[in-house]
Amino acid sequence: MTLLEGKAVSVSFGGVQALSAVDLSVLEGDVLGLIGPNGAGKTTLLNAISGLCPARSETLKFNGTEISRLKPHRRAKLGIARTFQVVKPFDRLTVVENVAVGAMFSGHKIPTRSRVIERARVALEQVGIASKADLFPRQLTLSERQQLELARALAMEPALLLLDEVMAGLNHAEIEKTMALIHHINKNLGITIVVVEHVMKAIMNVCNRIVVLHFGKKIAEGAPARIVESPEVIQAYLGKRFADRQRRDQAQRAAQR
Repeated sequence: MTLLEGKAVSVSFGGVQALSAVDLSVLEGDVLGLIGPNGAGKTTLLNAISGLCPARSETLKFNGTEISRLKPHRRAKLGIARTFQVVKPFDRLTVVENVAVGAMFSGHKIPTRSRVIERARVALEQVGIASKADLFPRQLTLSERQQLELARALAMEPALLLLDEVMAGLNHAEIEKTMALIHHINKNLGITIVVVEHVMKAIMNVCNRIVVLHFGKKIAEGAPARIVESPEVIQAYLGKRFADRQRRDQAQRAAQR
C-alpha cells in the first residue's frame, strides 16, 4: 500500500529552484533513503512533506488524503513526524518534558498530563535513554541529544517518520547503535521511515530503496545495490572509489555465503 505519494513536488526560494518536479512514492513498511550532495534538496523535500515550507505539486497525498494545503500541525496529527538536522531542544524543560511536547501533537488524543508524561517515558525507553528522563538537555551527550530528538518524534505515534541526518557527528559505535534503532522502529514498531543521511554505510544497510537528488532533481531511484552501480549517481555523488569498494564488499559477502 502506498502511504505517501508526491507528484511533481517543486519548491522555490525567490529565483532559486530548490526542488524541481520530484516524484516520490513511499510504500507502507519502507525505509526509503534520500541521498545526494549538499544542496541537492533533501531537507527541502522533508520540509515539503511535513509542511514547513510551501511547495507546489500535482498531488501530495498521505494515506490517501491530500495534504498539500494542510498546516504542519494538521499533518502531524494525521501521522507524519520528523526530526531535525540541528537539534534544538527546549533548554528549560527536562528531557521527558521535551518529549512530552511531541506527545501533545499526536493524532491519538491523550486525556491527561500524567498520560502525556507516561507516553513520553515510553518513547525514551524505545530509544534507550529512559534513565536520562529527569535531566536537562544540556546534560546530554550529542548522541543522547539526537536520541531525544528521535524520542520526541516517536512520542507522536507516527505512521511515517522523517529522519534528517540523525547520525551526523556520531562515532562508529554510535552509528551502529542508531542503525539498529532505525531497524527496530521500522520492523518492531511498524513505522515507515524516510531517512536523509550522508553516512553511506547506514543508508546501504538500513534502506530497502534509495532516491538520489541532485540540484533539486531526482536522478535515480532503486535498490541500494542498483544505485551504487548507476554511472550518473557515481559521477554526481558517490565517486568511483566508493562504487569500487561496494562492489568488492558485495563480492566478498557473496563468496562467504
